Amino acid sequence: MKYRAARNVDAMLKKALLIIPCIGLLACMPGCGGGGGGAAGGGGIVPGSRIVFYRSIGGENEIFIMNLSGGGLVNLSNAAGADLNGSVNPDGTRIVFESQRDGNRHIFTMDPDGTDVQQLTTGATFNTTPIYSPDGTKIAWFRGADLWIMSTDGSDKLNLTNANGTNTNPSFSPDGSRLVFQSNRDGNYEIYVVGVDGSNPTRLTDDAQIDVTPVFSHDATSIYFVRGENIWRMDSDGLNQEIMTSTLGTEASPQISPNGPKVVYILDGDLWSMNLDGTAPTNLTSSASLEFQHQISPDGTKITYVRNDGMSHVWIMDLDGANQMQLTSENIDDHQPKF
Repeated sequence: MKYRAARNVDAMLKKALLIIPCIGLLACMPGCGGGGGGAAGGGGIVPGSRIVFYRSIGGENEIFIMNLSGGGLVNLSNAAGADLNGSVNPDGTRIVFESQRDGNRHIFTMDPDGTDVQQLTTGATFNTTPIYSPDGTKIAWFRGADLWIMSTDGSDKLNLTNANGTNTNPSFSPDGSRLVFQSNRDGNYEIYVVGVDGSNPTRLTDDAQIDVTPVFSHDATSIYFVRGENIWRMDSDGLNQEIMTSTLGTEASPQISPNGPKVVYILDGDLWSMNLDGTAPTNLTSSASLEFQHQISPDGTKITYVRNDGMSHVWIMDLDGANQMQLTSENIDDHQPKF
């Protein structure tokens, strides 16, 4: 029963990644106004010591923060309109997020206590799914159908793709010099790479199946991605493409632990891990529920994720699947937890 349901959920997640890189977009209602939320303790936070996520409340979304035990829960955005997809910068001093508080969807930043909210984008085009560069000096995001990058104060905006089709799901190289992403500019979804200054755009894959959700390895020598329904790996220049798994199920969303030993991914609604060479595949969750939207902590020791057993809640566990703990339990859906 979970297998069939998981395949349906994974298919929907894949479709969302391809078409709308903002899970929950259809539930977001236009709003206006909005300032900061309550304090979570002024100043920065220790990287990896908190989890940021968004919660669906009355048809809107708000960004919350909590500690790794689920305590200290604070609504940071607390504004009319949808606030979602928050990410903490590498030094723990700012949070970037997207908001529809002024009618259109734009990129904002705020302090980890919800104060000093700054709007970084304007205009009529939707702006979604912002991510920080590894050194915290840049923000990449999806604007319209293109991949853009800017400085963290909103200056120096640059369209990196400026191409037909949809260009999305970016991931920075560890040194922050390149972005790998998926694009259907040539018809089918394939994997591309581009410098953060827009230089050397290069197509890396060319396959009849779709290639999506690429991520660099911890040392930038490899790129992991999904082809069809399996996890694949290739050299960072696109050579030596090889399948990493041989299951008949649906695999999705590979992530690499920062210190390198593991790939964490979804297989038929469970979270799995394997070594970088594809060996030692291990079911980390083995539950009757569906697990997804996972992220590995900066130190590579923890995974936060969403488990859905009728409602979506935030969980945490060790990298090896031990010490699984539910962090949220309200009768409300929670999404996209990130360290």
